Amino acid sequence: MKLSKKSKNVFIESFLIVLCSIFIVSCLFILNKNNFKEQNEIETFIEPAVSVDSDVNINEVVSEYLTKFNLHIIIKDYKSKYNIKSYYVIDNRLLSFLVYDEAQSIYTSIILDYSKGEKLDITSLLKVGKEQDFWDKVNELIYLKYPKFIADVLTTEEGNIAYEIKENEMILRFSGYTFEPEYNKEIYIKVNYNEIKDYLNFNYKLDSEYENENGFHYDKNKTTIAITFDDGPSGEKTKVILQSLIDNKMHSTFFMVGNKMSYQSNIITDIINSGNEIGSHTYSHINMKRVNVKKVTEELTKTNDIFNSITGQNIKLVRPPYGAYKKALIKDYPYSFVLWNIDTNDWRYHNVEYLTNYILDNALDGNVILMHDSYNTSVEAIQKVLPILYAKDIQVVTISELAAIKGYTLEDGVVYHSFK
Repeated sequence: MKLSKKSKNVFIESFLIVLCSIFIVSCLFILNKNNFKEQNEIETFIEPAVSVDSDVNINEVVSEYLTKFNLHIIIKDYKSKYNIKSYYVIDNRLLSFLVYDEAQSIYTSIILDYSKGEKLDITSLLKVGKEQDFWDKVNELIYLKYPKFIADVLTTEEGNIAYEIKENEMILRFSGYTFEPEYNKEIYIKVNYNEIKDYLNFNYKLDSEYENENGFHYDKNKTTIAITFDDGPSGEKTKVILQSLIDNKMHSTFFMVGNKMSYQSNIITDIINSGNEIGSHTYSHINMKRVNVKKVTEELTKTNDIFNSITGQNIKLVRPPYGAYKKALIKDYPYSFVLWNIDTNDWRYHNVEYLTNYILDNALDGNVILMHDSYNTSVEAIQKVLPILYAKDIQVVTISELAAIKGYTLEDGVVYHSFK
């Protein structure tokens, strides 16, 4: 049977309609599949978010929020370009993201209020008029944790700060700053909300106990040495060394001569109050090997009495001048005897560059380095080398701290050269 021309046209039209319908259905299926995939990516992304004490399904709320304000596009963009380090939900309304840009080596933060559909900055989380109080506290905590050469830069120069907002604290991560000497370790501070609770305008959790990060709290897993000073106190020179130790979050032991201590009591007090340590170098710098027991006892007792009159404490450490002593004699004294295993010979080499390099070359774990606080070149070398040691992640501590970190118990009548 032959189709008429009219029938042929109807057939073609019907076929085209069916073909278009199939195409439309296919497109809808593909679009729906992509939407499902996109939504699934959002939910997967949100899945590990820190939970909060609430019946609210945070994943659903945030997923709806991201979709509503088209923010999933932003999040997916960050997800593809950066390392997402963490994200937290606070006060059932704030979403805090911390991401890391490996190409630029910087952290970036995103703070969202998903109850209002707003992207926030740190000022939005602070009460009106409390911004300066907040930054004053942050700066105080920076100086508590970091040495002066780092803290001065962080508190006065422009750089990048990323905020990790948690329920009980916020972490500020710093990047894009330049330090001298160069310092490449990650820089951050933890600010517990107990420290800034009067400045915040969101609901937070307060810890019943917390401890601020303190640069003078030392890590037993780091390289640790002792740089010790003999023959002082030496007036202004000792003061400059002490300030350099404080500025760089370091401690030292000063082995002092008794006949110099009595008229420099302020220095003694400052050394002890700053967490440093004082040992005896005898009263008049005697050679303990060339005098009798009575003279040694007199020298050590006299020095301890002066120290006790100033501090109310007793001396626990003795360094024999010249490193000279009688083995049979020292075992009867209530002191630990501390010598050294690295001698800078700074009394001979009055060269700042030489002393700096010598200390750096011998800053090996457990070493005890001998110096004197009575030479200008020694003072200058210490000012130069301490920031470098910090940048190299090397801790400088007192003899007692070094012994404790290395698992030694200092015993009376025993001689120590190093703590390996």
